[in-house]
Amino acid sequence: MSSITGLQVKSLRIGVEPVEVEFDEDAGILWTSLQTAFPGCSGMYYRETGDPCKKSVRFDGKKFMAPGGAWNDREYYVTLSQRCHAATGNPGHTASYSEATKQFEKSVQAVQKMMMASGMKIGNGLGLYRRKIESP
Repeated sequence: MSSITGLQVKSLRIGVEPVEVEFDEDAGILWTSLQTAFPGCSGMYYRETGDPCKKSVRFDGKKFMAPGGAWNDREYYVTLSQRCHAATGNPGHTASYSEATKQFEKSVQAVQKMMMASGMKIGNGLGLYRRKIESP
């Protein structure tokens, strides 16, 4: 603990600095842009001047939309968390183990199809792959 003129300070206020995030072509803020600026964020909110109540910014599954059609001169904040983002409608995240397993299996099948289409053969189960070489 540090002391300031004889008083002991028992806490420290730490802030996250403001970051300018560019709009997309529809004046929205892409989820990926927000995640790049604030890794681990799970949402976005604002407060109207003089109103202590938080208001969430509408999210359509890909981007955040301006409240009432305009961003205006409000201060916006992100919610930082380590929780699953399934509730926000983000298709990149799953809410359960079984859904995650199904998504993983689909991804593996898609990669296998791409490899087969490119002439690659799946190896001996040890994670080894080889390219099929055709003789002239």
